[in-house]
Amino acid sequence: MADLLGAVRRACPAFDGAEVRETWVGYRPRPVGRPAPVLGFWPGSARLLVATGHYRNGLLLAFITAEIIGDLVTKGYSDRPWHALAP
Repeated sequence: MADLLGAVRRACPAFDGAEVRETWVGYRPRPVGRPAPVLGFWPGSARLLVATGHYRNGLLLAFITAEIIGDLVTKGYSDRPWHALAP
């Protein structure tokens, strides 16, 4: 974990003061308390996008995920069906 966090901090110095609040490891990233996948802008940020938690459907959803994230990057919204992140 320290190696990964060190690499993140070297790649993006803004994470230098970030606090790791929780870690979890599993074979399939499944969101807790919400439908999969987790897509969209991080709550309170217009610049940080998240595309994770596809659970067991990562390969099936790769193309639509790419389209949605591409729309969000270029237009700030997507007409595709998806659930925005909630605070």
